[in-house]
Amino acid sequence: MSFVKRLITLTLACILLLTTTAGIKQNAVHASETQPWLSFTGQGNLEASLIARYTSGAPFADGGTEIVVYNKKYNQLYSVNGAKKALDIISLTSLKGSTSFQNLKLTKRVALEQLNNKILKLADITSVAIHPSQEFIAVAAPAKPETDDGYIIFLDYNGTYLSHVKVGSLPDMVTFTPDGKFALSANEGQPSDDYKIDPEGSVSIIDVSGDIKSLQSQHVTTAGFNKLQASDIRIVKPGASFAEDAEPEYIVVSEDSKKAYVVLQENNAIATLNLETKTFDNVHSLGSIDHSMHGFAFDASDKDKQASLRNWPTRGLFMPDGMSIYTVNGKTYILTANEGDAKDYDGFSEEIRVADIADRIELNAKHYKGYTQQQLDDMKAALSDPAMLGRLKTTLSTPLNDAGKQEYIESFGTRSFSIWDADSMTLVFDSGDQFERITKLAIPHAYNTNNEENAFDSRSDDKGVEPEAVVVGHVDGAPYAFIGLERAGGIMAYDISKPTNPTFDLYFSSRSYNLDESEPSGDVAPEGLTFIPAIDSPTGTALLVVANEISGTIALYELKKSDVTRIQIIATNDIHSRVVEGDGMGYAKMASIIDQYKALNSNTLVLDAGDTIHGQTFSTLVSGESIIELMNNIGYDAMTTGNHDYNYGYSRLQQLSKQATFPILAANVLDKDGNYVFEPYTIKEIAGIKVGIFGIATPETVYRLILTMLKD
Repeated sequence: MSFVKRLITLTLACILLLTTTAGIKQNAVHASETQPWLSFTGQGNLEASLIARYTSGAPFADGGTEIVVYNKKYNQLYSVNGAKKALDIISLTSLKGSTSFQNLKLTKRVALEQLNNKILKLADITSVAIHPSQEFIAVAAPAKPETDDGYIIFLDYNGTYLSHVKVGSLPDMVTFTPDGKFALSANEGQPSDDYKIDPEGSVSIIDVSGDIKSLQSQHVTTAGFNKLQASDIRIVKPGASFAEDAEPEYIVVSEDSKKAYVVLQENNAIATLNLETKTFDNVHSLGSIDHSMHGFAFDASDKDKQASLRNWPTRGLFMPDGMSIYTVNGKTYILTANEGDAKDYDGFSEEIRVADIADRIELNAKHYKGYTQQQLDDMKAALSDPAMLGRLKTTLSTPLNDAGKQEYIESFGTRSFSIWDADSMTLVFDSGDQFERITKLAIPHAYNTNNEENAFDSRSDDKGVEPEAVVVGHVDGAPYAFIGLERAGGIMAYDISKPTNPTFDLYFSSRSYNLDESEPSGDVAPEGLTFIPAIDSPTGTALLVVANEISGTIALYELKKSDVTRIQIIATNDIHSRVVEGDGMGYAKMASIIDQYKALNSNTLVLDAGDTIHGQTFSTLVSGESIIELMNNIGYDAMTTGNHDYNYGYSRLQQLSKQATFPILAANVLDKDGNYVFEPYTIKEIAGIKVGIFGIATPETVYRLILTMLKD
């Protein structure tokens, strides 16, 4: 059986009745002579184009670009250069938009030595933020050693030192409140590699409402986690307090600047910081995803030599890295990129593979909605099989029961993005297995590749595509979530107008997936995302700025909404009643694939080009009725007839057409009097567009038909 996704089939023609200005656009992979480009479309009409790139000059995989922010007053970028331990300033004043591709040049590089004010012992630069209204920026700089308290350093727009304050250990992210009153520092407090020193994690609140040059230690309040009730929060290191184990990773702030939400990645939690009292109100465990449920499948092995998403008996810990925040109809929502991360040090590591602890695992069905106890018992061998669950990275921190057995398997990250109600911290949406399914379709030869190579299925055992960062931006009035995939590369774009029901719109990437390359070219490993609204953009159109850590490049994408309506057509032909998988794809797999495509774009037509209802015992015993019932259940929209579909006789085929919930079409099959045997066409309206579908039999139908079966 041939199963393809395309706009036109040879035997079943589909045309547009041009009643609107909309058109049909299909998924495509584009490759210009100079820049790699991939664009895979879903529902919607967002379009992205690569218009410019900054190249830091850092060696491959040396962190030449990590975090990037935009200065709208002077149209310039500030980028953290991990390779040079510096802050790069890049001007966008000459940016022209999509008329031509531009290579951006470095304007100024501010080295770490220029920030230390001659008295500070600094290890690195980890983050940068720009004040919303005043002309200064903030830079996060861990101390040397990183277990000591670090610093937030304030610079003017040209990178000249203004002041600094001491904060907690390992400041890994800095941001400003929307009202500009506070700078906030996420002090990760990572342990030393031997785990002999484990600083407490914290968030420092810096009052920057006064003269920034006069900033002193009294302007800093550091909020810790000692007084929080955290009985249900994941604590990884045995014997550690919650304050010691907590590692703040990222901060977002409410529009009214009254609350900050702090993700504790390894603890799989989000804490709410009250900016009026400068204390934490609460901390909320994010829980886990049941991967045994439909819509939450994933590929667990890098050794099975195939792209195989299955509903495994595992619980995925969200463990977000990047976050974003937005408001719809007065209600605030938090978005998370669910990367996953383990505590993995020489002195202590929770990370291990399932096969290495298989003897202590006794799966219990009460933890899984998709399995019975008998099914779980029968899967014991899968725990040690490297082609099944054996290679999956898991944690030693999963609790044991009274018998010393582990009743469920936890995995790092959910390979998805989520939307949470900021007030209740309840989950309102999760993208489930969509990222892995989309990349499987878009880059099948480089599915679940790593970011330092182009390879097939090399990351399935270890967090898959790895969603790293997320940012919200409005394009032509519509809110979109842009999610960077650190390992697979590229950006997922979802329309989030409805927080409980976002729709996949576009996956785009300017990374090469050429398997012949020793190192991927283009823009590799999105780390930091910045959205520039059209009103603030030097080109007058919305831009997405992406810092790519492995390639050391910053990619600038122009974002527009087109007048195109995307309709996808799924066509099958020559099934010959192959119901089970083997000689053909099988109806079960075909139904699953159709459901997957419809989940990505509901504007979908499912068509069959004939030679469908005859050929196997399953159908011939009931003269084709069983196949029609299957097609009804799958949701076909139309089919045409092949020569073998007449094997039961013309009258029987007419009977089957009445049982079908879809039309059987044949525009060039006539009876002896010149009348149509079946309707020649049908018109379907989809997404406001009228689509004409004509059934056209192949020429060989004429001379291969058993003529007696066409007689009345």
